[in-house]
Amino acid sequence: AADVQALLAYDEDSAGRLMTTDLVRVPETASVGDAILAIRSHEDVPDPLLAVYIVADDDAERLLGLVRLRSLLVSPPETPLQTLMEDEPPTVHPDTPAREAARVLAEYNLLAVPVLDDDGCFIGIVTVDDALAVLLPEVWQRRR
Repeated sequence: AADVQALLAYDEDSAGRLMTTDLVRVPETASVGDAILAIRSHEDVPDPLLAVYIVADDDAERLLGLVRLRSLLVSPPETPLQTLMEDEPPTVHPDTPAREAARVLAEYNLLAVPVLDDDGCFIGIVTVDDALAVLLPEVWQRRR
């Protein structure tokens, strides 16, 4: 309930309102095996599970990059995540208009875009399916 309340504080047409905080974070020193254990440790695995997000060991709020699920599945368990990590992914702010977040997803061919607050803290992700829900009503209206 607290997560929902926090999301409702953002403008209705913003990335903050669309984002989810249901994701997997792992420290920068983690291996593929550690990341898989982190996923399994969730009572409810995030849906969709697209990637694990790598955060600084000293500050779990500072996003360093991400590793896509596909890379986890095909890599040996002892592989350091830093060798697979996509660093400096595109990000949006929670006040970014939802349509702009959708544009970032499309422009960079992403399935999810991280959301960083004013202090650069990693607070969630906007997934492509959530962005699509914003854009579809307009598409359907144009078809009429």
